[in-house]
Amino acid sequence: PFFMTRAAVPHMLKAGVGRIVNVTTSYGTMQRPRMSPYGQTKAALETATMIWSNDLEGSGVTVNVLIPGGAADTRLLPDAPGTGFRAPGNKLVSPTVMQAPITWLMSDASANTTSRRFIGQWWDPDLPADEMAKKVGRPAGWPIPEGQGGDEGLAD
Repeated sequence: PFFMTRAAVPHMLKAGVGRIVNVTTSYGTMQRPRMSPYGQTKAALETATMIWSNDLEGSGVTVNVLIPGGAADTRLLPDAPGTGFRAPGNKLVSPTVMQAPITWLMSDASANTTSRRFIGQWWDPDLPADEMAKKVGRPAGWPIPEGQGGDEGLAD
């Protein structure tokens, strides 16, 4: 994603508009034992989303995160129940849960939405997209707690 973003952003900036949607995973999966390097790379991508969003603020380019909300049924996972990769209820998530939110994220309607995280499984495609975005959108990555500037421990 880094090299793709680095190559695409100059063209987006020239056009004055662009959409970057990173696909990550649950915070729990990022930290789950035996998920290295998968969890680490997804955590890095989540943080990159925050940084790129700040770097591109006001440019017309937005950067957001979309996750399925469980292991997507893409035939890459074993069928055996109890493998620890399935969504609640031991069910795989249909990849179609990504359709409505990605359509909205790539549209002009999301022009003022950046550095947000959306879980496809939470999105109800039968409700208005703007309403769903407000309902299920969360800050991407790990926002700096209020009262901290993010530079604690740095020399003056």
